[in-house]
Amino acid sequence: MPDELVDVVNEKDEVIGEAMRNQCHREGLWHRTVAVLVVNLAGDMLLQKRGPRMYHPNRFCESGSGHLPKGESYYDGALRELKEEVGIIPDKLTLIGKFQTDEPKVKEHNREHYELYTCTYDGEISPRPGEVTTAKFVPIAVIKALIEDQPYRFTPGFRIRFGQYIEWKNNSLENEE
Repeated sequence: MPDELVDVVNEKDEVIGEAMRNQCHREGLWHRTVAVLVVNLAGDMLLQKRGPRMYHPNRFCESGSGHLPKGESYYDGALRELKEEVGIIPDKLTLIGKFQTDEPKVKEHNREHYELYTCTYDGEISPRPGEVTTAKFVPIAVIKALIEDQPYRFTPGFRIRFGQYIEWKNNSLENEE
């Protein structure tokens, strides 16, 4: 995966500079990412299985996700990632929320601000060869059961974002009552 220039931000998500994405991970610099969870009209979620040369290879993850190049907005990045990874151009995206990841690891320190979006989509899917092995809609109940029984089949980030989606969905339902 080629490196790219990204905005370096502070803990408040204010731009304070720029660096290459890999440098941000090596040095623990805050930067920006985005993730999108696509749901069809039946309520099933689109999962993609990451390619064998990707970070967390052969695991299921969000419908679309990635780093934001320098100057790109969260919303525009979400649209771009969906189009690039699974060939989807949604009518609109709904913001679930803005979050942070601050994970020290052995060889890197992952510090990211990210926005999580969702959308409804029932059209064609075109997984990007090399990056995405497969993409398919899976019932939410099946995803919950698989995460509980076989969490290693999913990226750590997806497990977190799926939980954020479920919490958001439950809150949305409560507010409708």
